[in-house]
Amino acid sequence: MAAKMVQAKATAERILRVAGMDVEDIGQGFDFVFECTGAEPCIQTGIYAARLGGKVLLVGMGTPNVSLPLSAAACREVDLIGVFRYATTYPSALALLSSGVLEGVEKMITHRFPLERTKEAFEVMKNGVDNEGGLVVKV
Repeated sequence: MAAKMVQAKATAERILRVAGMDVEDIGQGFDFVFECTGAEPCIQTGIYAARLGGKVLLVGMGTPNVSLPLSAAACREVDLIGVFRYATTYPSALALLSSGVLEGVEKMITHRFPLERTKEAFEVMKNGVDNEGGLVVKV
């Protein structure tokens, strides 16, 4: 388990460097981290990537139990906030998507299925790749 935390911290440091932050400055980090995968390593990385007093919003729904670097969160006063992603969010999300503010967001849609191919759509999403081996982004 310790190796997982070391990897998560190293990943956070790479992300902070790419964002132009000084990883040696303990106060550096993101004000808000939106963790949308629910994957344990991503949640861990999000905690390390948040600034002192930052917030990690847990949007993704992964496994029910995960190992977290609680001391890193507690000592740096990082708040973990659960967000139930479907509760009253569709109207706001649709308005944001249709506003044109999110440039390039259409690239996130990798596949489109008509209603009569719903079963196939769920199978493709479950597999993570389509019949040609192309990546399927789960949105």
